[in-house]
Amino acid sequence: MTGWLEKLGLGDAAARSTRAREQAAQECQRAAALFQQGNVDGAIEIFNRAMELDPACFEASRQLASLLLSRGDFDQAEYFSRRALSIRPAAAAAHNNLGNALKHLGRREEAAAAYRDALKADPQLAEAHFGLAICLHESEQFEQAKAHYSSALRFRPDLADPWHNLGILLEQQDDVDGALEHYLRAISLRPDSAAIHLNYAMQLLARGDFEAGWEEYEWRWRLPESRASEAFIDRPRWDGSMPRGRTILLFAEQGFGDAIQFSRYAREVSERGARVLLKCPPKLKSLFQSSFAGIAVIADGERVPAFDCACPLMSLPRLFGTRVETIPAATPYLQADARRTEYWKRKIADRDAALKIGLFWATDNPAKSMEFEHLAPLARIPGVCYYSLQKGAAAKRAAQLPAGIDLMDYGGELRDFSDDAALIMNLDLVISVDTATAHLAGALGRPVWTLTHFPADWRWLRGRQASPWYPTMRLFRQARLHDWSNLMQVVAGELRRLVSPGGHGS
Repeated sequence: MTGWLEKLGLGDAAARSTRAREQAAQECQRAAALFQQGNVDGAIEIFNRAMELDPACFEASRQLASLLLSRGDFDQAEYFSRRALSIRPAAAAAHNNLGNALKHLGRREEAAAAYRDALKADPQLAEAHFGLAICLHESEQFEQAKAHYSSALRFRPDLADPWHNLGILLEQQDDVDGALEHYLRAISLRPDSAAIHLNYAMQLLARGDFEAGWEEYEWRWRLPESRASEAFIDRPRWDGSMPRGRTILLFAEQGFGDAIQFSRYAREVSERGARVLLKCPPKLKSLFQSSFAGIAVIADGERVPAFDCACPLMSLPRLFGTRVETIPAATPYLQADARRTEYWKRKIADRDAALKIGLFWATDNPAKSMEFEHLAPLARIPGVCYYSLQKGAAAKRAAQLPAGIDLMDYGGELRDFSDDAALIMNLDLVISVDTATAHLAGALGRPVWTLTHFPADWRWLRGRQASPWYPTMRLFRQARLHDWSNLMQVVAGELRRLVSPGGHGS
């Protein structure tokens, strides 16, 4: 029989096919060794060579998909995952790779289906449980996500990511203690992860454990995006020692609201005898100049004078040993420009209303923003005139008023926070979502109702209606995720009580 095959040429073809498969398998081993040595490009090149030798080589396609995922080439990872599945349709690892590629490409439903296919092939594949949990988590199917995170940990308790993500999920359900427990488990498995430490820090702060929380919060500087944004990473850092006689640069590191909240410490540093330079975004420069006498305010992009050491504003609570009961909460610590304040006083003097109220309803963060329609419960409350403090694209919605809302829109005249401050000084109350406007009103010592999303940001702590950071602030908290409608009914009820005969302030 062999002779006849050889005469037909089939024996040679079969032998060549066998040799090709063997050579492809050897190339896969070489590629895997290169990958272990950190040579990803070399490994990809040899896996491609293996597929040239044997187009039906499952391992080459599967491994290529994995490597391309690690390199962020998700389109090609999808292609090679599907190629691997065409060779071996029931391969759990290939389905999992496909899920990972599709998830990164933003095709969440397809990714979830791929992870489910992986689990049909291997119900104990922890990585597939984890991937499916992420898809469910992102679509806010929290209980199902929790179940699959837990399954991933049942099969692979040594994986840090499911512990971390389950902590995030519990945090989103306002379970601070549960989140802390899971973050600690994740840290025990991956002690050098800045992201996990930072989430742990914010939950410690939310619980009011400032001593441990501020220490953990310093891990933010190990995040790549944080280090890239710090212009003074290589300069001497102030360690909190007596600053008298030294020039200390304090700089805003995060958003406008954070800069406003923690700028209060600039005066504390100055009062200890330091010459203080305060570096901030340009839109805060005028406000800070009118607020901090004897402190040189420098806008981002301007030349920085010589200094001895630097410190980010949000590291100052740690250096001052701030606890909940020792927050420097005296307000106002910001001052509006007197001429601008007088301008706005004249501008709105003709509005005959019992209460002049500023409104801010949307930020760049969708979770902290409401739709303009959610303001409808504030309509037809007698004796109230509203003023839009809204910025950005959402400000354009102010022209589309819910019926019965008397809203004045001067957004075009609010060029920076000094203008905002001057207008706020002429208002009786500010009602704002959790954004810089709420911080500004509180720092000016003006009455402000801050509307927080669920769960509230760490700085507002848990279970409080008053803020230890701002004595004139009242917190209105969502009871459930995205539930602005019920929250605004509560706010409207409180506002009606405020303007009714016998109402007792804000």
